[in-house]
Amino acid sequence: MTARAGDTQQTLIRLMPAVFVLIWATGFIVARFGMPNAPPFTFLLYRYLFSIGCFLVWIAIARVRWPQRGIDWIHLGVTGMLMHAGYLGGVWAAVKGGMGSGLSALIVGIQPVLTAIWLSATSKGNHHVTGRQWLGLLLGFAGLLLVVSRKLTHGIPGDDVTWVNFSWAVM
Repeated sequence: MTARAGDTQQTLIRLMPAVFVLIWATGFIVARFGMPNAPPFTFLLYRYLFSIGCFLVWIAIARVRWPQRGIDWIHLGVTGMLMHAGYLGGVWAAVKGGMGSGLSALIVGIQPVLTAIWLSATSKGNHHVTGRQWLGLLLGFAGLLLVVSRKLTHGIPGDDVTWVNFSWAVM
């Protein structure tokens, strides 16, 4: 491989996280526009097939190495299923049930708080959340509650937000 080809490969690899974040961050926008046209899991299936195609092309150009061990493939598969079928499937089902995509995005913002709680409860001293991190998480959670509470308790005209929809989004 030439030095220039190696530089191009490294640049593509460095850009992958930014492209992933861009694709991930547009999920709630896409949900709002795609929901009237397809059931949640069908729309997600087509969205992911398109994304997989794009990333396979990118991976081929960048010559990224694939996992070598079977256990790595299993971990990737389980993680992918939980993130996409569980998390996003729940969010899209909530949006289909009437919850606004913006509200869904705010509710799933609780994920870092839940992750910190889980990490603190299960890490056996290997990892811990510092006081400063807890303060940041609590401030973020307070902001989330401030924005979401009105919509969950009073609703807004034309938007049938219910606790069932809230539960789907949290799932």
